[in-house]
Amino acid sequence: MIRIAQASSSETFTKYGIAPNQRRTGVTAARPQGNLDGELNIINWDGGWEAVYRPIDPEVAEKIADIFYQAVANGSHIGYSWKGFTGLFDWLKNHGSTNPADVDTPVNTDCTGLTGAAVYNAGIHDERLRTLTTDKMDEILMSTNAFLKLSGKDLCEKGKGIQRGDLLWRTGHAACALDSDPDYSLKPTFYFQKYSFNSTNITAGTPGTRAIQRTRSVAKKGYRIVDARLSYVSNSAIANVVPFFGYGDEDRLCVNFYRAGTSGTIDATIVVVYVREELTGASW
Repeated sequence: MIRIAQASSSETFTKYGIAPNQRRTGVTAARPQGNLDGELNIINWDGGWEAVYRPIDPEVAEKIADIFYQAVANGSHIGYSWKGFTGLFDWLKNHGSTNPADVDTPVNTDCTGLTGAAVYNAGIHDERLRTLTTDKMDEILMSTNAFLKLSGKDLCEKGKGIQRGDLLWRTGHAACALDSDPDYSLKPTFYFQKYSFNSTNITAGTPGTRAIQRTRSVAKKGYRIVDARLSYVSNSAIANVVPFFGYGDEDRLCVNFYRAGTSGTIDATIVVVYVREELTGASW
């Protein structure tokens, strides 16, 4: 079963409340986390998500999931409220901690307050995360270049292909997956393929003008292309190398070689990043 960690609602099931988690049940000396229910809680998979933001770095994903869990578990000090929703983020930063288990005074958070705190303390230090809201989540997360946005229907509705640390989003709410889909195949989510464009002749001319463009079909069955990045160039004094996809063909890699001031022959290597096709929406 896939579990979801989230900040849900206050002690009065509204937007505003007073910390800590007053709806937590089952708390004992041996089980201070109780039943992991209440204002911040852990539930079994529930669909209806509109997008999934997957950390590109697996270590970041693991840290995000752990921070979500520790925040939920600390029901004795962390509660839910829109008012003061930066409380968790601020406490961690002011105390030099990255673990919500350390919080020892009452603070509040909300769904994206917890998301922002988790992402920031997982190592993505963008100050905008402090006041993250659901309507800014796409803009801010994607601008960090640390996430891939996925919108496959089975992924969002059924959790097919979900991985631990995935951030879940729908209009007005955000959460985190604590488990990976147990039926997920061993086929990797991402695939990285290098393509070499060697012995490219750059003629003399005005610096900044294009000397040549080279192209190659880079389609891969079962995957869609995410990005193309320059991995290696033998002599940047000869040309600036810029990869892109164009001409209405998303599978055709184009590489422009712009004169840098010196003529000669250079080698260049481009890395193309792919993602599993079923994890992307039709609008990818």
